[in-house]
Amino acid sequence: MNTSEKFLLLSLASIFLFAAWGCKKDNESPSGVQQGPVKMRAVVDGRQWSASVVSADTIGARLSVVGVAGDGSTISLVVGGFSEGEYTSYPAASTVGAWQAEAGAPVYASNQPSGSGLIVIDEVKDTIVSGTFFFTALTGPGGDSVSVRNGVFTEVGY
Repeated sequence: MNTSEKFLLLSLASIFLFAAWGCKKDNESPSGVQQGPVKMRAVVDGRQWSASVVSADTIGARLSVVGVAGDGSTISLVVGGFSEGEYTSYPAASTVGAWQAEAGAPVYASNQPSGSGLIVIDEVKDTIVSGTFFFTALTGPGGDSVSVRNGVFTEVGY
């Protein structure tokens, strides 16, 4: 398993952790988790999607942004760098957009064969990051695909 796959698996594992935190009934939220006004939204296969919980984290020079919707669906973004700019996802790239319809469902990743995408970090200031994204992700070589368009993440703390 290469470093990109390990980082993606770590990011996906964090999705489940944040989903569990999102189910808490108290008003406390763990450090780094954004709740309240929509911080991440996109159009997934033609349907509006928005996260109810969003988190971001850095590991070395990489950035991970994860949004979890109320129905348990997730969008994960992993950027192979961490500064303002454009990051392209293509087969075997370290930059990846991922979609999962619910916990335990197949993960669609943009760095699979025939996948592609772009993540743009528009602003980094202090511990806040904002940007846009779109990607086409697949479950694997020749697998099912999903189209994620018009994605935005806004003022997400890390």
